[in-house]
Amino acid sequence: MVDDEIGNLVEEQGKLEAAYDEIMTDRSANHQTAGTVSKQANRTRAQNAAQNITNSTNVMARNLRQNPLTTDNLTKIQGERYELIRRMLHNFLQGCLHDI
Repeated sequence: MVDDEIGNLVEEQGKLEAAYDEIMTDRSANHQTAGTVSKQANRTRAQNAAQNITNSTNVMARNLRQNPLTTDNLTKIQGERYELIRRMLHNFLQGCLHDI
């Protein structure tokens, strides 16, 4: 599941980068012939694409940092489960002893 999520993030990042490359190619090809309005529109598209890439990179980095299946988190979860089982067993035994 985590691999799928990371894979989706990487795939989306690739799509954003390809879109940015296409915008930059169009911008370069039309730079000499485009009017002022068209140049401004291309500049805005490039800025938006760059911002989307930045946002996607930040999301990917955050997800990788917060991955619930990291070794540290798995160790912590395992410890918490052990403590819960220990307390439940203790309470169960206390109840059994109380009934005697």
